[in-house]
Amino acid sequence: MQPPISDYALIGDCHGSALVSSKGSVDWCCLRRFDSDPVFFQILHDRAGGFWEVDLAGVQEVSRAYVPGTNVLKTTFRTASGTASVTDFMPVGRSRSASVHDYVSLNAPGWLVRRFEGVEGRVALTTHFRPRGASFALEPLRLNLQPGRLVCPSGLSLWHQGEADLDPEGATIRFELAAGETRAAVLTQVEPLLNPCEQSDRMLEATLAFWREWIEYSRYRGRYPAAVMRSALALKLLTYAPTGAMVAAPTTSLPEEIGGERNWDYRFSWLRDASFALYSLSVLGYSGEANRFADFLTRRCFREGSALHIMYSLDGESFLPERLLDHLGGYADSRPVRVGNGAAAQKQLDIFGEVLDWAHLRVSLGGRLGPDEMSLLRTAADHVCRVWQNP
Repeated sequence: MQPPISDYALIGDCHGSALVSSKGSVDWCCLRRFDSDPVFFQILHDRAGGFWEVDLAGVQEVSRAYVPGTNVLKTTFRTASGTASVTDFMPVGRSRSASVHDYVSLNAPGWLVRRFEGVEGRVALTTHFRPRGASFALEPLRLNLQPGRLVCPSGLSLWHQGEADLDPEGATIRFELAAGETRAAVLTQVEPLLNPCEQSDRMLEATLAFWREWIEYSRYRGRYPAAVMRSALALKLLTYAPTGAMVAAPTTSLPEEIGGERNWDYRFSWLRDASFALYSLSVLGYSGEANRFADFLTRRCFREGSALHIMYSLDGESFLPERLLDHLGGYADSRPVRVGNGAAAQKQLDIFGEVLDWAHLRVSLGGRLGPDEMSLLRTAADHVCRVWQNP
């Protein structure tokens, strides 16, 4: 049975993302792009949808929290024989070409890293790796067992520091951890130059530093610093660094109502949602994200002689054909599961006002609008004047 949606924690690298349950199971994961086919999607089809879970014998208590000031998740398992923790993250950092205050020009290898650590006593830990292939396929991927590595024909690899065995559904990896000992497992889609397990500690340090440095730029000094910080970090996770787009959500087809049909693919950039989110980030002092979104609008979404659409892909395309995945059961039997979004063709005049509001805020906070942005805003205003009385 799938956990409540609220049970999941989000991790990501401003390119792709993953959802981790409170029991340490990765039930959704899109590497490198939010809108790519997921490696795991148990959240949309119980068990057969693929997952990467952690299993410890005799668990007495499970607790978890984000490492303060970051989007790195740490889950701690207390058992009869000892305590172990799992740190989940997707490595990300600033690019070498980034200027001093630039936290939008990013590098991310597209990895999902799970770092296992013995805290006290001695713990036997097992992970069940159940990846799935393209197009939300339910069939298990064929894995090739190599020393320290599981390889799929598609190029997907799981690098590990345990003992691996293949099974009909995927693979099982076992570790035994004493206090102070660590092991790593790293999921990759592109062949790395070096064994990523050997770089996991360095990647963790770099990722922690990136998030902590970014959150320190917040200008918020109000009564609710913890809530505002966590909200800002969540919004930053929804930005797609290569283009400046901002997705409405990192998932598809999680229902508005359990058992209902209003299950949409939100892995696109809605102008309305993005404007509100960037309004919040701008007020907190994050002008870089606002500038990147302006570049996304003017250079990727705006086409000469065309009007703005209500949503775009991560690359600025407005043609987002919708299809139903009838072979999936959906979250808690909430069907259908959709990929793409037919609402992209709808006409919603309010988006123009929200974009203008966002632009006005940028100027009010000391930002400047370039010639391309001014041209875009004039075109939007002229378009509204022409069509606002149309049915």
